[in-house]
Amino acid sequence: SSSELEKNKYEVDLYAINERVYQIFFGIILLDEQLKQIDILQKELNTNLERVTAYLSRGLANQSDVDAIKVEQLKTLQRKSEIQSTKKSYLEMLSAMIGEQLSSETTFVKPVIAVENPDNKVINRPELKFFEAQNNFYSSQIKSVKSANMPKLGVYIQGGIGNPGLNMLKNGFSPFYIAGVRFSWNLSGFYSQNNNLSKLEINRLNSEIQKEIFLYNTNLTVTRQNNEVAKFRELLDKDDEIIALRHSIKITAEVKQANGTISVNDLLREINAENMAVQDKLLHEIQLIMAIYNLKNTVNN
Repeated sequence: SSSELEKNKYEVDLYAINERVYQIFFGIILLDEQLKQIDILQKELNTNLERVTAYLSRGLANQSDVDAIKVEQLKTLQRKSEIQSTKKSYLEMLSAMIGEQLSSETTFVKPVIAVENPDNKVINRPELKFFEAQNNFYSSQIKSVKSANMPKLGVYIQGGIGNPGLNMLKNGFSPFYIAGVRFSWNLSGFYSQNNNLSKLEINRLNSEIQKEIFLYNTNLTVTRQNNEVAKFRELLDKDDEIIALRHSIKITAEVKQANGTISVNDLLREINAENMAVQDKLLHEIQLIMAIYNLKNTVNN
């Protein structure tokens, strides 16, 4: 029972690593999605830079308009460098945790968003097996204390051959054997038995209480995580509409800027607004998937 207790303790320690691995994994997924979006933004800024530069050559734009777009390009490159540096740190941490060398070339596949939430009615965490093993350990110790103070009855037999044998007057080798019953009872253990049993019973009850507290806290976590999953699903439902509206506003801004009714800074503001709407959707997608996996990890189903 002691060995089983230690085994389950290690299982609990290993399971606790899952959540940390999830966090780093989904962090890398989010960074990859942001890098893809930055590449799209860079292409769009390049297109607008070429267009405004052409306007400048025809006297339809100012140098400050060109400089404003170049500033945004530099900011985008800075942001890309920050994300790549963060990803490098995440890869090193994940490599250490899974015991496998990862690089910037490693492909991380974003999991598909589950249509339904995982079954959270049954909790199947390794902690429950640990509490069960702990309870069995204390129960076995209680039995051990009781059995140590029980009377012991044994039967023994001893045989051999000797010269002389049991008959000292008979010269020569002869076989012999001795058989009997042995009874022993160590009464000294009774002085401490009640105290030892009380301590063990208290430990066993404490283990039961810890189990109930764990289940209570886990059920609270499940409730919170279910609400988080519902929240991110609701946010995602609105993201596509927001992106479509932001895209329409940006297209209109490009036309207005081409006609000279708004400045390049106004256009850049709308481009950044559309980019932020896309970033929000990417973030909500990763947060939803991560919330689902956290829920799966909480119930282990």
